[in-house]
Amino acid sequence: AVLALAITAVPKWIRLIRAGVLEIRHAEYVQASRALGAAPAQIFWDHILPNIAPLVTLQAVIQLSAILLAGSGLSFLGLGAQPPSPEWGAMLNDGRNFFRQAWWLLAFPGLALFCTSFWINLCGEGLRRMASEKPNGE
Repeated sequence: AVLALAITAVPKWIRLIRAGVLEIRHAEYVQASRALGAAPAQIFWDHILPNIAPLVTLQAVIQLSAILLAGSGLSFLGLGAQPPSPEWGAMLNDGRNFFRQAWWLLAFPGLALFCTSFWINLCGEGLRRMASEKPNGE
């Protein structure tokens, strides 16, 4: 299940990184470094990678919640981890059969999944706001 989710996310990551590199490679400091004779690998490690790292980190935090929910959904359908391993989607699927007798078997895994996803999204929103704010003095 994790491999399937990772394969479906690859095109989004490739587009994101390519767009960041294309935007930064025409910056004046990159052109100046190239004019001074820096090797392409040195330009990448010194100038391009540090400038796209916040963008990639932000996307990773935001996409983590989506992957968590998709993995739980696959596990709920029986396509994820097998029964001995604890997974929130499998717990929700098992608890749904006993909802009237033991509501907590469904409520607590669902609440844990919701709270974790919500917290990850809040962290991603905080990172996005920090990245979009300009430092004092600019």
